[in-house]
Amino acid sequence: MGLHSGDTLFVCGTYDDQGGRPSKIGKTMFEQMHLPDTALQNGGYFGDLEDVVKSAWKWKKIYWLAKVDEERRSLSKRIKVVNEMAFLAGSMRTDAALSFADRIHYALERGANLMVEFYEDEGRYQGRLFDPLGNIFTEYLSDFAVLGSALERTAHYLSGFTKVPATKVGERKMVPVDEAFLRVVRSYAMKSHAKIAEAIGIKQPMGNASFRFRCQEGFPSFREEESIYVSRRHLDKRTAGADGFVAVERDLPVKYYGDVPPSVDTAIQVRLYQWYPYAKYMIHGHVNIVGAPMTARFVPCGRIEEAQEIISLFPDREAKDFAVNLKGHGSLIVMEDLSFMEKIRYYPRRIPQYQDIGGAV
Repeated sequence: MGLHSGDTLFVCGTYDDQGGRPSKIGKTMFEQMHLPDTALQNGGYFGDLEDVVKSAWKWKKIYWLAKVDEERRSLSKRIKVVNEMAFLAGSMRTDAALSFADRIHYALERGANLMVEFYEDEGRYQGRLFDPLGNIFTEYLSDFAVLGSALERTAHYLSGFTKVPATKVGERKMVPVDEAFLRVVRSYAMKSHAKIAEAIGIKQPMGNASFRFRCQEGFPSFREEESIYVSRRHLDKRTAGADGFVAVERDLPVKYYGDVPPSVDTAIQVRLYQWYPYAKYMIHGHVNIVGAPMTARFVPCGRIEEAQEIISLFPDREAKDFAVNLKGHGSLIVMEDLSFMEKIRYYPRRIPQYQDIGGAV
């Protein structure tokens, strides 16, 4: 199979060992999208699909609407392993038995930036768009031409933000122990974890990856002697110690030390440390904070433009000890003094939450 290596890949249809079949829904959606220089694959052998994943490094934007047997669905997890910087619009087939938490978990496992959900009810399909933060961009639609147009517009909006790459530049550095900060992080993580569980309707504490949001229990960082230490990716902050942090340099793009990369939001906090010289600690999580202002624009998790949204609310470079709610995302606490945390009160984000990004529906 000879797919050309343009900027965009669109994969739909069924794939199995007998040659699969093309998808009418996928074709309808694709024909409503204006995707120049696009490689299209609509149905085929599963082996061909495996080859497509191996070559995922070729594309900047990938629409993955492929249908495979349940035991082969893990193939889509490899896309972001091959091409971490690609924008990935994944897909899933659901029914009433699947919780929204399960939908979020499925998206996070694949590193998807956007998901197309195909919901089946008595043999009829509808579709909608959501992201791994629990934001919904369309209601369920039975008109797949309209859904295709919405998919293009939503993907264009989300992929228009900047993901700053992170590069290892040396071996792991010793992380200074700030026990007071670690206690704050662990306490915050326990409280915010409970609020997230409340938001998606789960009463028991969520201690495993199955229900974790990206940065679910908070993403903390601190500055010590003009170095920055950021929590590593996928750290359970409820039990965080100094070994859960990664040393990063003070400029961009992100440069870190050790084999484990820092949180996906590192670039944002590096930029904020540059702007706010008095800031010593930051904690980011996916809950909201009572009384804190809200950013004006929804920015996807980990995109550097979120830093400017925060600076726009607090332009004074001498600002310190403040909190901000991040639209469609969560919140950020910036501190010079850890005692500021005593004033913080949380409330859960509404999940799912509709985001109007300008004509997506």
